[in-house]
Amino acid sequence: MGRLAEKMIRKWKENTEGKGETLVREIKEVEVNPMELAAAQNEVRIAKLKEIEKLWPEIMRRIPKELWVKMVEEAGRDNYNVSVRAKAVKQENFARKFEGVLVEAKRRAKAAPGVTLTDRLKRVEIVVKHLIENKGKWRTT
Repeated sequence: MGRLAEKMIRKWKENTEGKGETLVREIKEVEVNPMELAAAQNEVRIAKLKEIEKLWPEIMRRIPKELWVKMVEEAGRDNYNVSVRAKAVKQENFARKFEGVLVEAKRRAKAAPGVTLTDRLKRVEIVVKHLIENKGKWRTT
């Protein structure tokens, strides 16, 4: 490996490793809502996705399984556990808000006959239709 590659590797590590506190501090100082900015850039996002749409399968095929396994071994376990902890409040909010939709879907299905296979399939249809009708109404913030 050449000197430039070695320098790039070293600088990347120096500038990224152990900077979690810096990230949190900087995020707290952001004065705009980045989600609003992201939403406003949706057309740009779609255009960028379309630019690589045909390249994507080849990009994925070039990543050897061994590299994927190594990445998971290096960071996957910790990243997964940290993500689960960080997203727990979002999941809790979802469960609380979605509960009403699900309870009503179950109530409607239970109220329908369930003797024959056709009856039971109709129950499934009732649940699916109710979930579709209420799609997004349980969204969390």
